[in-house]
Amino acid sequence: MPKVQATVFTSQGLLDQKKSATPQGFLIKNGVNYVLFHQGFRERSPSKIVGYVGSVDFRTSFQLLTEVIGRCPNFKFHFVGPVESPEQCKFLEAIPNVKLLGSRAAEK
Repeated sequence: MPKVQATVFTSQGLLDQKKSATPQGFLIKNGVNYVLFHQGFRERSPSKIVGYVGSVDFRTSFQLLTEVIGRCPNFKFHFVGPVESPEQCKFLEAIPNVKLLGSRAAEK
């Protein structure tokens, strides 16, 4: 991190650990209501599931997704959130171990 002007951290522990390696460190805590989010937690599933909660959009690396999903055929990949474009949606829906669950209210 010596070439950056500032670094944004999402946890106090990470900021404490890395603050000496950056000229300026800022803490922005994750934007999740943990109590509400944790209500959906379930004990171990018989399946291996990789979950993603968030938007699939221009920031998403489809090259990386293709590589990871291809290397993990025994895992299911569940995406919760909007998919920006029809092309991205078609791409993901064509992969057998991918499930698009769409946007969900926080309570669900």
